[in-house]
Amino acid sequence: MDRFAHYRGWSIDVAPVLVGTLFRSSAIVERLLDGERFIFSDLGDRSTRDDAHERVLEWTKRWIDNNYRNEPVLANGAQHRVTDCGS
Repeated sequence: MDRFAHYRGWSIDVAPVLVGTLFRSSAIVERLLDGERFIFSDLGDRSTRDDAHERVLEWTKRWIDNNYRNEPVLANGAQHRVTDCGS
């Protein structure tokens, strides 16, 4: 599984952390347009690295959709705000 993923103009750095015998789902999520960054360090524990990885991707994509769904995404994945020029 790839450590980095891209989704709707965001980079997701998937970083499961071994805690005892479980893998804690963690990620750094960064908007490609302006570098706005969020760190999520405890998205639940899973028994395998792959399960923790999948949990991170599922959760962060849903978070992006819920919090940034009104921001258009360009074909190359960059985001921009649509403004009315008053014409």
